[in-house]
Amino acid sequence: MKHLKSSNTESPAARYLLALLLCAGFLVMAVSSTSPALAQTSGSALPPEAQKAYERGYAAAEQGEWGLAVKYFSEAQKAAWKSPEVLFNLAFACSNAGGRDILAIAWYRAYLAAAPDAPNAAEVRKEIINLEVKAEANVSELLRRAKDAAGEIPNSYGKSTVYKDIAYAQVKTGDIAGARKNLALAKKVAESIEDDSYKSGAYSTIVAVQVLTGDIAGARYTAERMEGPYKGTAYSVIAKAQARKGDIAGAWVTAENIEDGYKKSRAYGLIAEVQAETGDIAGARESLALAKKAAARVSLTSAEKAAGITDDYQKSEASRHIANARAKVDKAAGDRKSTAQAKETTPAKEKYEASAEIKSWTGLVAWSYRSEPALTDLQGFLKSLKEEDMDPFYVARDLIKAYEIMVRALKELQDNEVKWSELRAQSGL
Repeated sequence: MKHLKSSNTESPAARYLLALLLCAGFLVMAVSSTSPALAQTSGSALPPEAQKAYERGYAAAEQGEWGLAVKYFSEAQKAAWKSPEVLFNLAFACSNAGGRDILAIAWYRAYLAAAPDAPNAAEVRKEIINLEVKAEANVSELLRRAKDAAGEIPNSYGKSTVYKDIAYAQVKTGDIAGARKNLALAKKVAESIEDDSYKSGAYSTIVAVQVLTGDIAGARYTAERMEGPYKGTAYSVIAKAQARKGDIAGAWVTAENIEDGYKKSRAYGLIAEVQAETGDIAGARESLALAKKAAARVSLTSAEKAAGITDDYQKSEASRHIANARAKVDKAAGDRKSTAQAKETTPAKEKYEASAEIKSWTGLVAWSYRSEPALTDLQGFLKSLKEEDMDPFYVARDLIKAYEIMVRALKELQDNEVKWSELRAQSGL
Protein backbone atom coordinates (compact mmCIF):
# COMPACT_ATOMS: atom_id res chain seq x y z
CA MET A 1 0.00 0.00 0.00
CA LYS A 2 1.63 3.18 -1.19
CA HIS A 3 1.13 5.50 1.79
CA LEU A 4 1.29 2.95 4.57
CA LYS A 5 4.94 1.91 4.17
CA SER A 6 8.11 3.72 5.09
CA SER A 7 10.33 4.83 2.22
CA ASN A 8 13.46 5.29 4.37
CA THR A 9 16.67 4.02 2.80
CA GLU A 10 18.89 4.20 5.90
CA SER A 11 18.70 1.71 8.73
CA PRO A 12 16.20 2.30 11.56
CA ALA A 13 19.02 2.37 14.12
CA ALA A 14 20.88 5.03 12.14
CA ARG A 15 17.78 7.21 11.91
CA TYR A 16 17.20 6.76 15.61
CA LEU A 17 20.71 7.90 16.52
CA LEU A 18 20.38 10.87 14.19
CA ALA A 19 17.17 11.86 15.93
CA LEU A 20 18.86 11.64 19.29
CA LEU A 21 21.58 13.99 18.07
CA LEU A 22 18.85 16.44 17.02
CA CYS A 23 17.56 16.17 20.55
CA ALA A 24 20.85 17.40 22.00
CA GLY A 25 20.49 18.58 25.56
CA PHE A 26 17.98 15.88 26.46
CA LEU A 27 19.68 12.63 25.46
CA VAL A 28 23.37 11.84 25.16
CA MET A 29 24.49 8.71 23.34
CA ALA A 30 27.99 7.39 23.80
CA VAL A 31 28.81 5.66 20.51
CA SER A 32 31.05 3.10 22.16
CA SER A 33 28.47 2.29 24.83
CA THR A 34 25.73 -0.33 24.58
CA SER A 35 23.21 1.71 26.59
CA PRO A 36 22.19 5.36 26.57
CA ALA A 37 23.30 7.88 29.14
CA LEU A 38 20.47 10.10 30.41
CA ALA A 39 20.95 13.84 30.68
CA GLN A 40 19.81 15.45 33.93
CA THR A 41 17.09 17.65 32.45
CA SER A 42 15.31 18.52 35.67
CA GLY A 43 17.98 17.95 38.30
CA SER A 44 16.95 14.36 38.95
CA ALA A 45 17.10 11.04 37.14
CA LEU A 46 14.06 9.13 35.95
CA PRO A 47 12.26 7.11 38.64
CA PRO A 48 13.65 3.55 38.87
CA GLU A 49 10.49 1.96 37.38
CA ALA A 50 10.64 4.40 34.45
CA GLN A 51 14.39 4.05 33.90
CA LYS A 52 14.22 0.26 33.61
CA ALA A 53 11.52 0.43 30.93
CA TYR A 54 13.30 3.33 29.27
CA GLU A 55 16.56 1.38 28.91
CA ARG A 56 14.68 -1.56 27.38
CA GLY A 57 12.96 0.78 24.96
CA TYR A 58 16.27 2.31 24.00
CA ALA A 59 17.81 -1.11 23.44
CA ALA A 60 14.85 -2.19 21.31
CA ALA A 61 15.15 0.99 19.22
CA GLU A 62 18.86 0.39 18.62
CA GLN A 63 17.93 -3.01 17.17
CA GLY A 64 15.15 -1.60 15.03
CA GLU A 65 12.47 -3.37 17.08
CA TRP A 66 10.12 -0.43 16.99
CA GLY A 67 7.05 -2.27 18.28
CA LEU A 68 8.95 -3.26 21.42
CA ALA A 69 10.40 0.24 21.68
CA VAL A 70 6.88 1.66 21.71
CA LYS A 71 5.86 -0.84 24.38
CA TYR A 72 8.72 -0.03 26.74
CA PHE A 73 8.75 3.73 26.18
CA SER A 74 4.99 3.68 26.88
CA GLU A 75 5.68 1.97 30.20
CA ALA A 76 8.36 4.54 31.00
CA GLN A 77 5.97 7.37 30.14
CA LYS A 78 3.39 6.12 32.63
CA ALA A 79 5.97 6.39 35.42
CA ALA A 80 7.56 9.62 34.15
CA TRP A 81 4.63 11.20 32.32
CA LYS A 82 6.17 14.60 31.61
CA SER A 83 9.80 13.62 30.97
CA PRO A 84 10.85 15.29 27.69
CA GLU A 85 13.27 12.54 26.71
CA VAL A 86 10.69 9.82 27.29
CA LEU A 87 8.01 11.71 25.35
CA PHE A 88 10.37 12.39 22.46
CA ASN A 89 11.58 8.81 22.18
CA LEU A 90 8.03 7.46 22.46
CA ALA A 91 6.94 9.75 19.62
CA PHE A 92 9.96 8.78 17.53
CA ALA A 93 9.36 5.07 18.10
CA CYS A 94 5.70 5.42 17.10
CA SER A 95 6.66 7.25 13.92
CA ASN A 96 9.04 4.43 12.97
CA ALA A 97 6.91 1.48 14.07
CA GLY A 98 4.52 1.98 11.16
CA GLY A 99 0.80 2.61 11.32
CA ARG A 100 1.03 4.77 14.43
CA ASP A 101 1.26 8.23 12.91
CA ILE A 102 -1.64 9.62 14.96
CA LEU A 103 0.00 8.45 18.20
CA ALA A 104 3.33 9.92 17.12
CA ILE A 105 1.74 13.32 16.52
CA ALA A 106 0.15 13.33 19.97
CA TRP A 107 3.41 12.36 21.71
CA TYR A 108 5.43 14.94 19.73
CA ARG A 109 2.92 17.61 20.80
CA ALA A 110 3.31 16.48 24.41
CA TYR A 111 7.09 16.69 24.02
CA LEU A 112 6.89 20.26 22.74
CA ALA A 113 4.68 21.17 25.69
CA ALA A 114 7.26 19.67 28.06
CA ALA A 115 10.23 21.26 26.29
CA PRO A 116 9.01 24.26 24.23
CA ASP A 117 12.54 25.67 23.87
CA ALA A 118 14.21 22.38 22.93
CA PRO A 119 17.01 22.74 20.34
CA ASN A 120 15.14 20.42 17.97
CA ALA A 121 11.71 22.05 18.38
CA ALA A 122 11.65 23.32 14.77
CA GLU A 123 12.58 19.87 13.43
CA VAL A 124 9.87 18.26 15.54
CA ARG A 125 7.22 20.68 14.26
CA LYS A 126 8.26 19.89 10.70
CA GLU A 127 8.00 16.17 11.46
CA ILE A 128 4.50 16.68 12.83
CA ILE A 129 3.47 18.25 9.52
CA ASN A 130 4.96 15.28 7.65
CA LEU A 131 3.05 12.86 9.86
CA GLU A 132 -0.22 14.77 9.38
CA VAL A 133 0.18 14.62 5.61
CA LYS A 134 0.98 10.91 5.82
CA ALA A 135 -2.12 10.30 7.97
CA GLU A 136 -4.29 12.21 5.49
CA ALA A 137 -2.93 10.02 2.69
CA ASN A 138 -3.77 6.93 4.72
CA VAL A 139 -7.32 8.23 5.17
CA SER A 140 -7.72 8.44 1.40
CA GLU A 141 -6.24 4.97 1.02
CA LEU A 142 -8.69 3.48 3.51
CA LEU A 143 -11.60 4.94 1.57
CA ARG A 144 -10.19 3.64 -1.71
CA ARG A 145 -9.88 0.16 -0.25
CA ALA A 146 -13.44 0.33 1.07
CA LYS A 147 -14.71 1.14 -2.43
CA ASP A 148 -12.64 -1.69 -3.89
CA ALA A 149 -14.18 -4.08 -1.36
CA ALA A 150 -17.65 -2.77 -2.24
CA GLY A 151 -17.02 -3.62 -5.87
CA GLU A 152 -16.40 -7.26 -4.89
CA ILE A 153 -19.76 -7.67 -3.13
CA PRO A 154 -21.84 -10.01 -5.32
CA ASN A 155 -25.38 -8.94 -4.42
CA SER A 156 -26.74 -5.56 -5.41
CA TYR A 157 -28.41 -4.79 -2.08
CA GLY A 158 -25.20 -5.30 -0.10
CA LYS A 159 -23.15 -3.34 -2.63
CA SER A 160 -25.60 -0.43 -2.63
CA THR A 161 -25.63 -0.46 1.18
CA VAL A 162 -21.84 -0.18 1.39
CA TYR A 163 -21.66 2.66 -1.15
CA LYS A 164 -24.31 4.42 0.94
CA ASP A 165 -22.30 3.74 4.12
CA ILE A 166 -19.20 5.23 2.51
CA ALA A 167 -21.22 8.30 1.58
CA TYR A 168 -22.57 8.60 5.13
CA ALA A 169 -19.03 8.39 6.52
CA GLN A 170 -17.97 11.15 4.14
CA VAL A 171 -20.88 13.32 5.26
CA LYS A 172 -19.81 12.92 8.88
CA THR A 173 -16.26 13.91 7.98
CA GLY A 174 -17.31 16.90 5.87
CA ASP A 175 -16.66 15.50 2.37
CA ILE A 176 -20.04 16.38 0.87
CA ALA A 177 -18.87 16.28 -2.76
CA GLY A 178 -17.39 12.81 -2.27
CA ALA A 179 -20.55 11.67 -0.51
CA ARG A 180 -22.73 12.71 -3.41
CA LYS A 181 -20.58 10.74 -5.87
CA ASN A 182 -20.88 7.58 -3.80
CA LEU A 183 -24.62 8.12 -3.34
CA ALA A 184 -24.91 8.17 -7.12
CA LEU A 185 -23.14 4.81 -7.21
CA ALA A 186 -25.40 3.46 -4.45
CA LYS A 187 -28.50 4.55 -6.31
CA LYS A 188 -27.29 3.14 -9.63
CA VAL A 189 -26.65 -0.25 -8.03
CA ALA A 190 -29.99 -0.14 -6.16
CA GLU A 191 -31.81 0.22 -9.48
CA SER A 192 -30.71 -3.32 -10.37
CA ILE A 193 -32.26 -4.89 -7.24
CA GLU A 194 -35.05 -7.14 -8.45
CA ASP A 195 -37.11 -7.43 -5.27
CA ASP A 196 -39.26 -4.27 -4.95
CA SER A 197 -39.22 -4.39 -1.14
CA TYR A 198 -35.43 -4.59 -0.97
CA LYS A 199 -35.10 -1.93 -3.64
CA SER A 200 -37.35 0.47 -1.69
CA GLY A 201 -35.43 -0.33 1.48
CA ALA A 202 -32.15 0.56 -0.25
CA TYR A 203 -33.67 3.75 -1.65
CA SER A 204 -34.94 4.70 1.81
CA THR A 205 -31.46 4.65 3.33
CA ILE A 206 -30.08 6.55 0.34
CA VAL A 207 -32.70 9.25 0.86
CA ALA A 208 -31.63 9.59 4.50
CA VAL A 209 -28.05 10.38 3.42
CA GLN A 210 -29.07 12.53 0.46
CA VAL A 211 -30.84 14.97 2.77
CA LEU A 212 -27.70 15.15 4.92
CA THR A 213 -25.78 16.36 1.87
CA GLY A 214 -28.40 19.05 1.35
CA ASP A 215 -29.76 17.43 -1.82
CA ILE A 216 -33.47 17.70 -1.03
CA ALA A 217 -34.47 17.60 -4.70
CA GLY A 218 -32.44 14.45 -5.27
CA ALA A 219 -33.97 12.86 -2.19
CA ARG A 220 -37.49 13.61 -3.46
CA TYR A 221 -36.60 12.15 -6.88
CA THR A 222 -35.40 8.95 -5.16
CA ALA A 223 -38.47 8.75 -2.91
CA GLU A 224 -40.84 9.10 -5.83
CA ARG A 225 -39.45 5.84 -7.24
CA MET A 226 -40.19 3.90 -4.09
CA GLU A 227 -43.10 1.59 -3.38
CA GLY A 228 -44.66 0.33 -0.17
CA PRO A 229 -44.25 1.48 3.44
CA TYR A 230 -40.70 2.76 2.96
CA LYS A 231 -42.02 5.60 0.83
CA GLY A 232 -43.82 7.27 3.73
CA THR A 233 -40.71 6.93 5.88
CA ALA A 234 -38.59 8.56 3.17
CA TYR A 235 -40.99 11.48 2.85
CA SER A 236 -40.92 11.95 6.63
CA VAL A 237 -37.13 12.25 6.49
CA ILE A 238 -37.40 14.76 3.64
CA ALA A 239 -40.03 16.81 5.48
CA LYS A 240 -37.80 17.05 8.55
CA ALA A 241 -34.84 18.11 6.38
CA GLN A 242 -36.95 20.80 4.72
CA ALA A 243 -38.01 22.09 8.13
CA ARG A 244 -34.37 22.26 9.22
CA LYS A 245 -33.66 24.42 6.19
CA GLY A 246 -36.50 26.75 7.19
CA ASP A 247 -38.86 25.62 4.43
CA ILE A 248 -41.85 24.89 6.67
CA ALA A 249 -44.36 25.34 3.85
CA GLY A 250 -42.48 22.82 1.72
CA ALA A 251 -42.21 20.43 4.68
CA TRP A 252 -45.97 20.59 5.21
CA VAL A 253 -46.59 19.85 1.51
CA THR A 254 -44.28 16.83 1.70
CA ALA A 255 -45.99 15.56 4.85
CA GLU A 256 -49.42 16.03 3.33
CA ASN A 257 -48.42 13.91 0.33
CA ILE A 258 -47.81 10.90 2.58
CA GLU A 259 -50.73 8.51 2.09
CA ASP A 260 -50.30 6.54 5.32
CA GLY A 261 -52.08 8.47 8.09
CA TYR A 262 -49.74 7.18 10.80
CA LYS A 263 -46.59 8.23 8.96
CA LYS A 264 -48.17 11.52 7.93
CA SER A 265 -48.85 12.24 11.58
CA ARG A 266 -45.29 11.27 12.42
CA ALA A 267 -43.94 13.64 9.75
CA TYR A 268 -45.89 16.60 11.13
CA GLY A 269 -44.60 15.73 14.60
CA LEU A 270 -41.00 15.79 13.37
CA ILE A 271 -41.62 19.18 11.75
CA ALA A 272 -42.99 20.46 15.07
CA GLU A 273 -39.88 19.27 16.90
CA VAL A 274 -37.63 21.15 14.47
CA GLN A 275 -39.71 24.30 14.80
CA ALA A 276 -39.47 24.08 18.58
CA GLU A 277 -35.68 23.72 18.38
CA THR A 278 -35.48 26.91 16.33
CA GLY A 279 -37.78 28.84 18.66
CA ASP A 280 -40.91 28.85 16.51
CA ILE A 281 -43.21 27.64 19.28
CA ALA A 282 -46.41 28.94 17.66
CA GLY A 283 -45.55 27.21 14.38
CA ALA A 284 -44.70 24.02 16.26
CA ARG A 285 -48.10 23.97 17.90
CA GLU A 286 -49.71 24.41 14.48
CA SER A 287 -47.77 21.42 13.16
CA LEU A 288 -48.88 19.40 16.18
CA ALA A 289 -52.49 20.21 15.34
CA LEU A 290 -51.93 18.87 11.81
CA ALA A 291 -50.30 15.75 13.30
CA LYS A 292 -53.34 15.16 15.49
CA LYS A 293 -55.66 15.63 12.53
CA ALA A 294 -53.67 13.10 10.47
CA ALA A 295 -53.70 10.59 13.35
CA ALA A 296 -57.49 10.68 13.40
CA ARG A 297 -57.51 9.44 9.80
CA VAL A 298 -55.24 6.44 10.36
CA SER A 299 -56.25 3.49 8.21
CA LEU A 300 -54.61 0.14 7.57
CA THR A 301 -53.35 -1.40 4.37
CA SER A 302 -54.46 -4.92 3.45
CA ALA A 303 -51.00 -6.20 4.35
CA GLU A 304 -51.18 -4.61 7.79
CA LYS A 305 -54.61 -6.09 8.39
CA ALA A 306 -53.33 -9.51 7.33
CA ALA A 307 -50.47 -9.12 9.82
CA GLY A 308 -52.99 -8.60 12.62
CA ILE A 309 -52.31 -4.89 13.13
CA THR A 310 -55.36 -2.98 14.30
CA ASP A 311 -56.55 0.58 13.81
CA ASP A 312 -56.39 1.07 17.56
CA TYR A 313 -52.73 0.09 17.65
CA GLN A 314 -51.78 2.46 14.84
CA LYS A 315 -53.75 5.31 16.39
CA SER A 316 -52.15 4.59 19.76
CA GLU A 317 -48.68 4.73 18.22
CA ALA A 318 -49.55 7.97 16.43
CA SER A 319 -50.81 9.46 19.70
CA ARG A 320 -47.63 8.39 21.46
CA HIS A 321 -45.43 10.14 18.89
CA ILE A 322 -47.59 13.26 19.09
CA ALA A 323 -47.29 13.25 22.88
CA ASN A 324 -43.51 12.96 22.62
CA ALA A 325 -43.38 15.82 20.12
CA ARG A 326 -45.67 17.96 22.31
CA ALA A 327 -43.42 17.32 25.32
CA LYS A 328 -40.40 18.53 23.32
CA VAL A 329 -42.27 21.63 22.18
CA ASP A 330 -43.36 22.46 25.73
CA LYS A 331 -39.83 21.93 27.01
CA ALA A 332 -38.41 24.20 24.29
CA ALA A 333 -40.92 26.89 25.23
CA GLY A 334 -39.90 26.64 28.89
CA ASP A 335 -36.20 26.65 28.06
CA ARG A 336 -36.57 29.82 26.00
CA LYS A 337 -38.35 31.55 28.86
CA SER A 338 -35.65 30.51 31.33
CA THR A 339 -32.90 31.63 28.98
CA ALA A 340 -34.51 35.03 28.54
CA GLN A 341 -34.64 35.47 32.31
CA ALA A 342 -31.14 34.20 33.01
CA LYS A 343 -28.35 36.70 33.63
CA GLU A 344 -25.39 36.72 31.31
CA THR A 345 -22.16 35.55 32.88
CA THR A 346 -18.61 35.91 31.62
CA PRO A 347 -16.71 32.62 31.81
CA ALA A 348 -13.38 32.78 33.60
CA LYS A 349 -10.36 32.71 31.33
CA GLU A 350 -8.38 29.49 31.43
CA LYS A 351 -4.69 29.85 32.24
CA TYR A 352 -2.00 27.98 30.36
CA GLU A 353 -0.17 25.23 32.21
CA ALA A 354 2.33 22.99 30.45
CA SER A 355 1.42 20.03 32.66
CA ALA A 356 -2.25 20.39 31.69
CA GLU A 357 -1.34 20.39 28.00
CA ILE A 358 0.82 17.28 28.39
CA LYS A 359 -2.05 15.54 30.16
CA SER A 360 -4.44 16.49 27.36
CA TRP A 361 -2.25 14.84 24.72
CA THR A 362 -1.68 11.82 26.96
CA GLY A 363 -5.42 11.58 27.55
CA LEU A 364 -6.17 11.46 23.82
CA VAL A 365 -3.85 8.48 23.44
CA ALA A 366 -4.97 6.70 26.60
CA TRP A 367 -8.73 7.15 26.25
CA SER A 368 -9.45 7.76 22.57
CA TYR A 369 -6.79 6.05 20.50
CA ARG A 370 -5.19 3.13 22.34
CA SER A 371 -8.08 0.69 21.73
CA GLU A 372 -8.38 1.42 18.00
CA PRO A 373 -6.37 -0.99 15.78
CA ALA A 374 -6.43 1.49 12.89
CA LEU A 375 -4.52 3.98 15.06
CA THR A 376 -2.26 1.66 17.04
CA ASP A 377 -1.16 -0.62 14.18
CA LEU A 378 -2.66 0.28 10.83
CA GLN A 379 -0.52 -2.16 8.88
CA GLY A 380 -1.49 -5.00 11.21
CA PHE A 381 -5.15 -4.01 10.91
CA LEU A 382 -5.03 -4.11 7.10
CA LYS A 383 -3.16 -7.40 7.13
CA SER A 384 -5.80 -8.98 9.38
CA LEU A 385 -8.52 -8.16 6.85
CA LYS A 386 -6.68 -10.21 4.24
CA GLU A 387 -5.68 -13.12 6.46
CA GLU A 388 -9.16 -13.75 7.86
CA ASP A 389 -10.65 -14.24 4.37
CA MET A 390 -13.58 -12.04 5.34
CA ASP A 391 -16.70 -11.37 3.30
CA PRO A 392 -16.03 -8.19 1.25
CA PHE A 393 -19.16 -6.64 2.78
CA TYR A 394 -17.64 -6.81 6.26
CA VAL A 395 -14.18 -5.85 5.00
CA ALA A 396 -15.69 -2.69 3.56
CA ARG A 397 -17.57 -1.99 6.80
CA ASP A 398 -14.36 -2.33 8.86
CA LEU A 399 -12.47 -0.06 6.47
CA ILE A 400 -15.22 2.56 6.64
CA LYS A 401 -15.08 2.47 10.43
CA ALA A 402 -11.29 2.85 10.33
CA TYR A 403 -11.67 5.80 7.96
CA GLU A 404 -14.10 7.54 10.33
CA ILE A 405 -11.86 6.88 13.34
CA MET A 406 -8.77 8.27 11.64
CA VAL A 407 -10.53 11.39 10.35
CA ARG A 408 -11.98 12.04 13.79
CA ALA A 409 -8.58 11.55 15.43
CA LEU A 410 -6.92 14.02 13.06
CA LYS A 411 -9.65 16.56 13.82
CA GLU A 412 -9.21 16.04 17.58
CA LEU A 413 -5.47 16.58 17.29
CA GLN A 414 -5.96 19.76 15.29
CA ASP A 415 -8.62 21.10 17.67
CA ASN A 416 -6.47 20.34 20.70
CA GLU A 417 -3.49 22.14 19.21
CA VAL A 418 -5.63 25.18 18.36
CA LYS A 419 -6.89 25.29 21.94
CA TRP A 420 -3.42 25.18 23.47
CA SER A 421 -1.93 27.56 20.91
CA GLU A 422 -4.55 30.14 21.87
CA LEU A 423 -3.88 29.65 25.57
CA ARG A 424 -0.14 29.98 25.03
CA ALA A 425 -0.69 33.17 23.05
CA GLN A 426 -2.95 34.60 25.77
CA SER A 427 -0.24 33.86 28.30
CA GLY A 428 2.44 35.53 26.15
CA LEU A 429 4.28 32.27 25.48
